[in-house]
Amino acid sequence: MPLDVETDIAEVLKLLGGWRHLPAYRLESRADVFFALFMRQVVQHRVGVALRPTMVPEFPLRRGTLWGEDAAGANASTKVDYALFSEDARSVYFVELKTDQSSRRDEQDAYLVESAKGGFRRLIDGILKIVLATDTKYVRKYLHLLRTLESLGFVRVPASAYEYAFPDIRVGLTEALRSIENLVVDSAMQVHVLYVQPIATSQDAIGFEEFAAVAESEGGVGSLFASSLREWTNIAGDIDPRLEQSAPPNKPLKLTAGRGRPTAA
Repeated sequence: MPLDVETDIAEVLKLLGGWRHLPAYRLESRADVFFALFMRQVVQHRVGVALRPTMVPEFPLRRGTLWGEDAAGANASTKVDYALFSEDARSVYFVELKTDQSSRRDEQDAYLVESAKGGFRRLIDGILKIVLATDTKYVRKYLHLLRTLESLGFVRVPASAYEYAFPDIRVGLTEALRSIENLVVDSAMQVHVLYVQPIATSQDAIGFEEFAAVAESEGGVGSLFASSLREWTNIAGDIDPRLEQSAPPNKPLKLTAGRGRPTAA
């Protein structure tokens, strides 16, 4: 049977919309790919600045860079949901996604505010320190991140770093990693922080209605997602489950003779 992509996506969004009301279900981590499809257009619409097509999810911020070298786990990182970059190489936009209005926390706001201080170059320096502190058997994923940053013109990675890491880790990788260069001009790129959340409560917040309007203008999947976003502005769990549209009752199953396969009775 041929796939009807839009119908299938509509079913996925319907599942997400229903399951978000359940205890411990995390909509944010399941729906983030739908947000990612339209994040660039939405942020571009909000800030009025042309953005590059490349977006980096889970952008790492080194704890020692934010809080000082004496911070616990200085070479560990805190992640930003999405990082987007202006075409004029003057601005970086960190976007934090919250599908639950109540999940925005002061301590999270604090590290995002801290990340915006001092420009983007120091954050790239922080990533390079994380890379050097990472066990070589895990460093290859960071090389994928570095390759993306290299394509954006932020770092220069020597070919030997890839050659010592793939297909197998070889002696010499650490020295090659030490040779990576940070190409961001000091203070040239400023960091700006935005939030995507159900209801916009501040100037730095993009509400789901604003997000939906931009996604809807894209048509197709954008229209489907916009419809779901407008439903998701309501607090999860606040709807009486008896009022939700219920699925048709399940039919009892029976075994088909001779095949051992269950079929609807």
